[in-house]
Amino acid sequence: MEMKDEMFRELLEGTGMQYLLCEAGSYELVYVSPGFLKLLPELRDRIVPGYSVKYVLDYVEAHSDKERSVEQSVLRLTEPERFYGVSRKSFTVGGIPMIALYVLNIEAEIRRERAKKEELARNVEEIRKVSEAKTLLMTRISRDIRTPLATITGFAELLREEVDLSGPAGEYLSSIAASGERAKRVIDEMLEIQRIEGKAVQLSPDPLEVRSFVRRIETVLRPRVQEKGLHFSCGVRNLITQKVKADRAALELVITKLVRNALTCTPKGGAIELSISENVRRGEMATLTFTVSDNGIGMSRERIDEILGKGPIVKPEQDFAAGIRLDTEIARSYIKAMGGTMSIESEEGRGTKAQVTFAFPIAYERKDRVQEGVVNSRIMVVDDHELSRTIAAKMLTRAGYEVEMCEDGAEAVKRFSLEQGNFALVLMDIRMPVMDGLEAARAIRNLELPNAGNVPIFAMTASAFEEDIRQSLDAGMNEHLSKPINPRNLYELVEKYIHPGK
Repeated sequence: MEMKDEMFRELLEGTGMQYLLCEAGSYELVYVSPGFLKLLPELRDRIVPGYSVKYVLDYVEAHSDKERSVEQSVLRLTEPERFYGVSRKSFTVGGIPMIALYVLNIEAEIRRERAKKEELARNVEEIRKVSEAKTLLMTRISRDIRTPLATITGFAELLREEVDLSGPAGEYLSSIAASGERAKRVIDEMLEIQRIEGKAVQLSPDPLEVRSFVRRIETVLRPRVQEKGLHFSCGVRNLITQKVKADRAALELVITKLVRNALTCTPKGGAIELSISENVRRGEMATLTFTVSDNGIGMSRERIDEILGKGPIVKPEQDFAAGIRLDTEIARSYIKAMGGTMSIESEEGRGTKAQVTFAFPIAYERKDRVQEGVVNSRIMVVDDHELSRTIAAKMLTRAGYEVEMCEDGAEAVKRFSLEQGNFALVLMDIRMPVMDGLEAARAIRNLELPNAGNVPIFAMTASAFEEDIRQSLDAGMNEHLSKPINPRNLYELVEKYIHPGK
C-alpha cells in the first residue's frame, strides 16, 4: 500500500486509535500520536524521534496474548491493570517500507466481559445451590412419605389375608392398596422429574447377562400387566450375544416406561408383548432392539409427534396423553444418555409399537456373587422403624421363612458374626442410627466368614434416588427395594436368590 505521510495521519483522524510509525529496516521513529504516550507512559523514554523504537515493538509483543490472528492481539499490562487492543501492520509510505503499531484502549470492554462472566458464575452457583436444596427437599419428602405409606399399605396387605374379602372390608382394603400404589407412583414421578431437571443422566455400565435381565423384567412387569386384565408375553429372538456392558437400572427404567405407556393405551382384554432381538454385531459391539407392542387404541401421527416432542400439544394436559408424554420424555432422556434411538409406529384403533435400539459393548467376563450353598432359610430383617420391621417379618414368616430382626446396622453385623453367617438373606434398611445400612453391608462383606461374601443383601429403604441405588450396589448389596414394598415382588426376589435353581 502506497500513501503519503499526511494521508496516513488523516486516515487515522477520529478513529480513537493511537499509533506509532517507524521505518521497517532501522525501526527509526517517524511519528507517534500524542495519545499513544498517554496510553503507555512507561514507554515514554523509549519513544524519541529519529531513534529506534524496536524496544517498544518487542515490549508490546512480549506482553500481548494473540487471540484472533498474528497481527491482532490483546496487550495486558499491570500496576495498574490495563487492557489494549493492538495491531501491527506493514506497508509503504512515500516509497519507504514502514511498520505501524496501533493501540486502542479496550479496558471498559474487558471489564464488562469480566463482570458478565462473574455474574454468570454467581448465577451458576446459585442454580447449583437451589438444585442441591431441591434434591435434599425431594429426598426428605420421599423418605417421610414413603415410610408411613409403607406402614399403611403393609398392614392393608396383611389384613387382606385375614379378612373376608367378599364383604365391604375387602373393598376398603382394595381401595387402600390402589390408593397407596397411586401415591407411590406420584412420588416416583416427582423423583424422576427432579433427576432430569437437576442434572444430566449418569450411567454406570456393568456386565449384564441379557437373558437373565429379560427374565427379571418379565418377573417385575407380568403382575402389573395382568392386574389390568391384559395378556402379557415376553420373548428373546435371534440372540447371539449373551452378555453386554449396560446400565441395568437405566435400561429397566426405559422398558418399564414403555410398558406403562402401553398399559395406558390398552383396554381390558387386550395384549402387550415385549420382545428383545439382536440385529447387527460389529466388532466389539452388539446391537439390541427392545420392542413393546400392544393392540390398544393406537395414536394419530400428530399425537406421536407430540409425545416425541416434535409437534405441539394436541389436547390439554388433562388428557391421558399427558402421562404418556411424561413417561416418554423420561425414557428418552435415558435412551439418549445410553446412545440409543427410539421410534413409535401406531394407527388409531389398531395398536402401537415402540422400539428402542442400543449398541452395547460385548462383555466377555462377568464376576457375580454366587451363593455357594444355602444352610437354611433364615432371613435377617434390619430396620430402625418398628412397624416397617414388623410388616416385613410377618410377610416373610407367612411365606415360610424364619426371620431374625435387628434395629440397626451395628446390631446386624454383630448378630451375623455371632451366628457365623448362618443366614440365607439379609433385608437391610439404609438410613439407621448407630450404623447405617451401607456401612453395615460393607462390614458384613468384610467379615472372615464363609457366607459373608455370598449372602444376598437387599436394600429395603424409602430412599429411591438413582444415587441411592448406586450407593447400595457399591456397598455390596444385590438388590434395592423401595418402600412401600410389593409383597409379590419381595417373595419372587427372595425365592430367586435363596433357591436360584427353581
